[in-house]
Amino acid sequence: MQLYQRRVREAVVSTQSTGTKNPTQKRKLEEVTGKIEALKDRLRYEQVSQPVVEHLNYIAGALNSKDYNQALYYHTSLAQSCNFSEVSAFLPGIKVLLQIGAQLHNVQHY
Repeated sequence: MQLYQRRVREAVVSTQSTGTKNPTQKRKLEEVTGKIEALKDRLRYEQVSQPVVEHLNYIAGALNSKDYNQALYYHTSLAQSCNFSEVSAFLPGIKVLLQIGAQLHNVQHY
């Protein structure tokens, strides 16, 4: 669980430091921060099932490689295969983070 938290934090910082001048993206990044905090809390208190943690680690690995398409693929897989009530507090934030990261790195996404 620590690995995912570290990689997501690095991805947020990297995306923010890329320096988007788009006010909409800035606002979305601020909203994402709160959702990521919700995820960190759930991970800290072990309120996330193992299948979700595995998907999050796949997403983190793709982010680490800056493969936004693969990260979005794992995000979609997570959304389709897991209990929505378990992931609804943070999954939309992860998607926004991935989409903004892909836009900033000029990658077409799903």
